[in-house]
Amino acid sequence: MRSTVARNGTRLAAAARGLQSSQVLAAASVVGCSTRSFAKLSAPGLDPLEVLRETSLKKGLCDQDGFRVAGVHWVFSVAVNAASPDKPPNLRTLGIQRVTDAGIDFVVKNGGASSRDLSAGHPMSILLSQGKYVPGEKAEQWRGEGHAEKIPLSQLLDKIPRYTITNMVATKRFAAERSEDGSEERILMKDKSHMTEVVQQTRMELENGQVDEQELESSISAYRFCPDRMERMKGGPDSVLWERWEWSRADAGDCPEGTLAWNQPVYLLPH
Repeated sequence: MRSTVARNGTRLAAAARGLQSSQVLAAASVVGCSTRSFAKLSAPGLDPLEVLRETSLKKGLCDQDGFRVAGVHWVFSVAVNAASPDKPPNLRTLGIQRVTDAGIDFVVKNGGASSRDLSAGHPMSILLSQGKYVPGEKAEQWRGEGHAEKIPLSQLLDKIPRYTITNMVATKRFAAERSEDGSEERILMKDKSHMTEVVQQTRMELENGQVDEQELESSISAYRFCPDRMERMKGGPDSVLWERWEWSRADAGDCPEGTLAWNQPVYLLPH
């Protein structure tokens, strides 16, 4: 028994040279040490959305309030269940406009299939990757499951890139000219030259404050991804083990009225 413990201790001592403390504790559980050590792993935080905001702030992707920094490419993949069970999920890569403890905010063209599926409250999932997978650094992969809630466009309007607003408004205008309501997700580009003119005209009107609130509201919808479950994998070429944490929402009965807290995060196997 003593020789087994000694061998295990030797293995851990050797592994510790290239491991963080949390990884050493995880390794201890693998080679047969006390599970009490595994329980001492430090979670990144109790609220995954706050963890995401803080890490994104450190990477220069958002400001202190969680709003995307101007000019920064900050996107995530969103898959929304279709209304019909024989159709695949609606998958899109969308720009993140804000991250708060309430959720992840984004915008889509109003009236399209994406907007309809989101408004219907269909289940959705997200995937977000950030960081660099290079020696000396670590990459993060975030996954989430939940639903979307519509929020006032005014909460995000000042932060949405001008080119995003321009193209969504111009697309609605182009469709309206051809007696199309813009409800189809894929509208044919029947006249690229004219569409370019519509975009240029829309850009000029937007810069001059000539696009009114009503047209903006009819062209753009703002939503918030409200997760029920999230997880984060973090690691790099130098990592022996990828860290994978999972958060899930507490039952409504366990929370004060008007709130929905998170359960204690749990540490998962990397694969």
